[in-house]
Amino acid sequence: MPGELKSTGRLGEDLAAQFLETSGADVIARNVRPGTGCGVRGELDILCLDGQTLCVVEVKTLRRRGGGMTPGMNVTAAKQHQIVMLTQLWLAQNPLPDETGIRFDVIEVTLGTRGTPDIVWHKAAFLAT
Repeated sequence: MPGELKSTGRLGEDLAAQFLETSGADVIARNVRPGTGCGVRGELDILCLDGQTLCVVEVKTLRRRGGGMTPGMNVTAAKQHQIVMLTQLWLAQNPLPDETGIRFDVIEVTLGTRGTPDIVWHKAAFLAT
């Protein structure tokens, strides 16, 4: 990832983690790389607990909104599949109590030029298929 994109992504993830904690979620891990099992490589942005639900949060950040594009539009079907496979690998390594639910969320962060970011938390943004 080129430097500017990486720094934008990191800033978005930092803001998303703060937002989740302010919203009452307990961030338990960030930038998780469970390995290369299932033939899938990649990273889970944020894992948090929202009550008794493990939330696997994909963070998408834009510097400014434009052209009808929202950050979450970049979470394609292929990206969703990758996240689900990485989550399965992480869960095999980190078993959860039976009563713990799992949810796939997306947080959109739009930085804009006015200083205050626009943060939208889409709970249950997609299903494991």
